[in-house]
Amino acid sequence: MCIYSKFWLQWEKKNLSPYAIFSDHPWYTQRGKNNPSDAALDPQGSRSRYRTAFELDKDRITNSQAFRRLEYKTQVFVTHEGDNYRTRLTHSLEVSEIARHIARALRLNEQLVESIALGHDLGHAPYGHVAETAINSWIKSLEPQLSNVNYYFCHNRHSVENVEHLEPGYDWDNRDPKDADMGFGQGLNLTRAVREGILVHCSMGYRGPIHYNASFSREFEDPIRKLSESNRSKGLFFPGSLEAQVVRIADDLAQRIHDLEDGFRSNILKKEHIRDKLIPFFESLQGEMFGPNQLYSDKRHLKVKGQRTLISKVFLNDIVVMLDFTAEQEDRQEKVIYQKVSNDVLDKIDKRLRKDRKYKENFLLTAQVAFLLHLWRKDQYIDKLYPEEQKNMRARILKYTKLLISILGKNEDKTLPPTYHIIAFLRGIMLANVIEHSFWSIHKTLDPNFGNYDESKILEEIGRSKPQAHKEEKYFMVFNLVNGYYKENKKKIQFNKVSGNQGRYCFTFENREMMEAFTIKYLEKILSSNGSFLESDKIKGYSSVCKLAGIYWLNKSEKPDATEYVKLFFPDQTDIWVPIYKLRIYFTGYKDRCPGINGDCEYSPDKICSHSSRDCTFYSSSTNYPDINRMVDFQEKVEKLDHILKKLITERIHNSSRVARMNYMGKKIILELLDIFKNNPRTMHDRVWSRLRIYPDNINVSASLSDWVNKPIFEKEKEMLPKKVLERFKDTKNATFQADRYSLIRTIINHIAGMTDRFIANEYNRVTQCGREVERQDETYFFS
Repeated sequence: MCIYSKFWLQWEKKNLSPYAIFSDHPWYTQRGKNNPSDAALDPQGSRSRYRTAFELDKDRITNSQAFRRLEYKTQVFVTHEGDNYRTRLTHSLEVSEIARHIARALRLNEQLVESIALGHDLGHAPYGHVAETAINSWIKSLEPQLSNVNYYFCHNRHSVENVEHLEPGYDWDNRDPKDADMGFGQGLNLTRAVREGILVHCSMGYRGPIHYNASFSREFEDPIRKLSESNRSKGLFFPGSLEAQVVRIADDLAQRIHDLEDGFRSNILKKEHIRDKLIPFFESLQGEMFGPNQLYSDKRHLKVKGQRTLISKVFLNDIVVMLDFTAEQEDRQEKVIYQKVSNDVLDKIDKRLRKDRKYKENFLLTAQVAFLLHLWRKDQYIDKLYPEEQKNMRARILKYTKLLISILGKNEDKTLPPTYHIIAFLRGIMLANVIEHSFWSIHKTLDPNFGNYDESKILEEIGRSKPQAHKEEKYFMVFNLVNGYYKENKKKIQFNKVSGNQGRYCFTFENREMMEAFTIKYLEKILSSNGSFLESDKIKGYSSVCKLAGIYWLNKSEKPDATEYVKLFFPDQTDIWVPIYKLRIYFTGYKDRCPGINGDCEYSPDKICSHSSRDCTFYSSSTNYPDINRMVDFQEKVEKLDHILKKLITERIHNSSRVARMNYMGKKIILELLDIFKNNPRTMHDRVWSRLRIYPDNINVSASLSDWVNKPIFEKEKEMLPKKVLERFKDTKNATFQADRYSLIRTIINHIAGMTDRFIANEYNRVTQCGREVERQDETYFFS
């Protein structure tokens, strides 16, 4: 009899994409601590009749203390500013909603995406990002004996720290408390896929092959390099799985939209501010898309400058005509039928474009909306759509165009729409764009001819090939190099671009067991090398590897069973259809992106980067900090819009006196508490010391500290930290001082970062203004 969780595993193999991470993946579902092979009683609590591995992770995250504390942590406005402003908790829920929407459209693993999204901000300190700045400035101000502390606080890495070490266990944790190697009471023991997704949801603390990322401050390059090496040693790599990339872009989108909405709610931001940013954006977009003669260079289609994208003029014309409909006419929109293309119709459109200024303006604005929504279609495509599909496509563009005209103040009464309409417009445009653009990016990488196939013929071919596809006994694993691979020589790192079938490596296996064995042995090496390992002698000598000309998969169809098969094209002109469950696809070979760094740079052509090194291999105008390319992302024009909105939020909201005062007080409180706890460690709660740890880069601690750390956690929860351990923190002449003090510094930072806005304010009052605040029972840990 099939149990529930096994049913869902089988469901995934029929319904998820071949590049999704399945919930029984042999490498991505590995946990920090795994059950011994002979374990009958499941001491790790990682088996379930009802839940898959990623569902278990989600439940552990939502039941964790760090997750509950997000309710009282700042997003933009401090939590006591008002009940309707976003907090870190509501932000995480909104990221989860958006991420699941994207994942469902791309047919990725929603359970994995939801787990990453809910846990991505567990490591945020109180008072938002100002805490990161405060903690890192404090680290650099430490006494000379600690001047070489190689640590850099970034919330994404600290979120991983939470789930790996700081959370005091989870339900069904049956590990032996006396066996330190089992990890009882240390973290949530999540799968690798979730931990990687949490880490790579932003690029803070990332050190790629080319540039470091520390706000361009070289004083943090060494600690960031160490952090990156630590992450890589655990098998956590940028930019991560496609599910991880989904959460990263969902986080950006959620931040942008709810920060704007909170700005409106606070009256710091006005509708006119949005309008004043969108007007030049769309004027610039029109100039980038259409040259002086672009409207008339093709009679049937409107062309985009410098691109092969085309959209039917007749289709655009139908939408422009409906812009002037009255309310009564709008009720009859379903009666408007897409006109057949004819010379007579096209001549009328061209005539209106030349003579009617308002018509031309609306025509171009409608074309821009269609472009941003990724509904840029030729006559041949639209002709093949069912009437209902044509109607839905037309209505979608019409809805956004009418709203845009109102936002830009181009409507007759010049009144701006309600703020929630402005928010809905931006959210809808950006969400649709990331889904459609990512879909096309993924499939164009798999097969350059994607989009040129006749779906009806493909369905016929699938129908004929089904029986043979199921008889195929072999399993296949494909690695796609997105951009190329890095190759080191004596002088510097070189990036080698790939094109055509040179970037698609296909491995063939006789059965599933052989494929899983290869996954365990080589997947980490391939991903950690960002694809360059595929060019190694070990892979080149592998007998069952070949290059693929392309991979075709029908992602969506009105016949769902037709999407269960994938077509592999081989260079010798042969092809084969295989079921999804017999194929695994991975993306690697991503290129670093750099906005340009003032100062010396060995990768810039003139060796001195001036923020405009367009000739540099790694220069990118679409990022504000060193980053890495991704498959799931905004289209370039919408990425530009995202940067405009981000800058507006910084200028109008983050720089407002109201937010500046919050940040000032937050930084002041954090810095003072850090100093107080460093100089008087005993003032921290007794239970904090149960989380005292020895860190891999500072292992030579004193015997007394080592004895304390190695005690079972439930014993440390009931005892006070021995005086001799405290004395070691102050003994500068002792050989172990550096390592002992490092453990103390990290414990203080962990303690501060775990506090909520409310708790840290009360704690500050308790230690600086005796008697003002009543001491409450500390609820940080629960073993006693």
